Amino acid sequence: MAIRADGRIIGAISGGCVESEESLRLPANVPPRFLHFETGDERAWEVGLPGAGSIDVLVERLNVQHAQPLREKFLANERAVAVTVTRSP
Repeated sequence: MAIRADGRIIGAISGGCVESEESLRLPANVPPRFLHFETGDERAWEVGLPGAGSIDVLVERLNVQHAQPLREKFLANERAVAVTVTRSP
């Protein structure tokens, strides 16, 4: 998921409940961080999810140099995925 400078959201993480969180909007000069979201049964139904659960999300500013290949894929209406490995054996 990406959030443009104008606030427009491109892509998705959870189908609605995480995307609306203001904490995903990363101010300039703030280092990357992990955010933890947990949704109980009652809250899950409120936001339109079929069940409860939790998710850890890495929030980081997009490096323009690394974003160019993704942009080219999007403009060509092709699929693209960027992956950041946060833990590895």
